[in-house]
Amino acid sequence: SSDVCSSDLFPSHDKVMASALAYKECDRGGRTAFVVPRDNLARQAAAAMRNWGLNCGYILGGEKENRSAAVQILSFQSLGSKKRSLEWVGDRTTQWLIDECHISAFSKSLKPYLNKTKEIGLTASPWQLSPNRSLLDIFKVPVFAPNPKELIKMGFLAQPIYFCPKKTGKLDASPEFVFSQWEKLAYGEKTFIFTGSIAESDEMAQYFIEQGVTARSLTSKTPSNQIELYFE
Repeated sequence: SSDVCSSDLFPSHDKVMASALAYKECDRGGRTAFVVPRDNLARQAAAAMRNWGLNCGYILGGEKENRSAAVQILSFQSLGSKKRSLEWVGDRTTQWLIDECHISAFSKSLKPYLNKTKEIGLTASPWQLSPNRSLLDIFKVPVFAPNPKELIKMGFLAQPIYFCPKKTGKLDASPEFVFSQWEKLAYGEKTFIFTGSIAESDEMAQYFIEQGVTARSLTSKTPSNQIELYFE
């Protein structure tokens, strides 16, 4: 195992929200289809759903269908596949949850399934730069979740402790500086370091290794089953 994981991947709270919504729908006897923008996010979503005791099926390339599962997890690319018939998904689904809906909801492959039942879009980027489209074209009622400060007050999140370098101009994000701060504030603690790109993630992990600290770079190229081990 690694003491430090350098990553350009950010965990999403959308999966927790989606799990809660799917749980409520299943409790009412309904079925949920959860659409993610990329195949590699499907397993992350399934792991979150399992924490709620939900039985999940995958509609992905190379995955065997489990049509009896109350929750189906799929990508919008899968919906556009001509290799399989997915009419059964539309016929059985009572609730569509669309992750990163500022991307997924505008997919041509998803469009035929919308406006037939309940649809809920999840996004941290509700505003569209394009003057020709709006999320309100698809989702009629915007609901804004509590911000982190409110969630802390409500007892759902822990109060974080922030450390910030002295303001001396441009922020130094070099591996040398990050290591010096980690050594000062979190030495010996299992740590995630989030970077801006795959190249920066690889460079950061390599620098820690050179200092004698076990480290691993996790990127979009890392197999999802390996990523899950670290986020657990």
